[in-house]
Amino acid sequence: MHIRSLIPATAFLCASSSTALAADPIDPDRFREPVVEAATFDWTGLYVGAHAGVGASSTTWSFSPFGNAVQPNPFRGGGGFGGLQLGYNFQSGNWVIGAEGDIALANIEGSSACPLAPFSCESAVKWLGSARLRVGYAFDRTLIYGTGGAGFGSVLREFVHPVFGTGISSDKTQVGWTAGAGVEFAVNEAWSIKGEYLYYDLGRDTYVDTAFQSSNIRTTLHTAKIGINFHW
Repeated sequence: MHIRSLIPATAFLCASSSTALAADPIDPDRFREPVVEAATFDWTGLYVGAHAGVGASSTTWSFSPFGNAVQPNPFRGGGGFGGLQLGYNFQSGNWVIGAEGDIALANIEGSSACPLAPFSCESAVKWLGSARLRVGYAFDRTLIYGTGGAGFGSVLREFVHPVFGTGISSDKTQVGWTAGAGVEFAVNEAWSIKGEYLYYDLGRDTYVDTAFQSSNIRTTLHTAKIGINFHW
C-alpha cells in the first residue's frame, strides 16, 4: 500500500475520534467520592440515668433562747452520694432547654464540739434531691449547660456523748435552692455521660432539743458528680 493512500484513512480516523470525544466529554465529577453530610445529634427527648459523687457541707448551729452557737461555726463535713435522675430536653438550633429531677442517698457528715460539754454536735445529710431547669448550648454531641431550681435534703442532727453515745437525735427535710453547671457528651444515639457541679443552700430549720432549748441549723453544700443517661 502506498503512503499516499494511507493519508486519507488516517485523516478519517482522527476526525471520527474528535467527533466522539466532542459528543461524550469526560465528566471529572464521575471519579469523585460522594460527599456524605455529618449527622447532627438531636438532644430532644426523654432520658433517665444514674449518678454518683462527693459533697462538702458547711453547717451552722445556733441555740435558742440562749443565743450561743457551736464552735467553730460553721463547721465542715464531707462524704459521698449516689442516685437516679429523670429529665426531658428540647432542642431548637443549637440551644437546648429542659427540666431534670434527681434523688440520691447520701452520707455527708461533720461534727464539732458543742457548748454543752462534753457532747459533740453532729449533722449529716442522709439524702439529697433537686428539681431544676437546664439551659445549654450544643456543639453537636457536646452539651454545655447551666442549671438551677429547688434543692432539698434530709438533715440529721445529733448530740453525741463520748461515753454514752447518741443522746438527742432527730432529722428534718430542709428545702432551699440549688444552682450549678455541667457538660454532657453523647457517646451514641442512646447513651451519654456527664459531669456536673451543684451548690445547695438547704435553708434554716429549727430542731427541738428539750422543752427549754432548740437548735437552728442551716446547711449548704458543694457537690460534684458524674452520671450516665439513656435517651429515647
